[in-house]
Amino acid sequence: VEGARLFARVLERTRTLQKLFLSESRIGDEGAAALANALCHNSSLNDLSVRANGIGRHGALAFAAALRQN
Repeated sequence: VEGARLFARVLERTRTLQKLFLSESRIGDEGAAALANALCHNSSLNDLSVRANGIGRHGALAFAAALRQN
């Protein structure tokens, strides 16, 4: 989860990162929510992989909300 928070801070600031693959990183719902929040502030990322991370309903809803906003 702490790693996902670190990536979230980077995502909020970067303007050049286009792809981020975090598959099988065990980020869970909490990490997914942090990443989703960061996506609301990022316009460069166009490919994000978070498969096999134990993301449940809460994390999925956070990503859905971010996608609607961005």
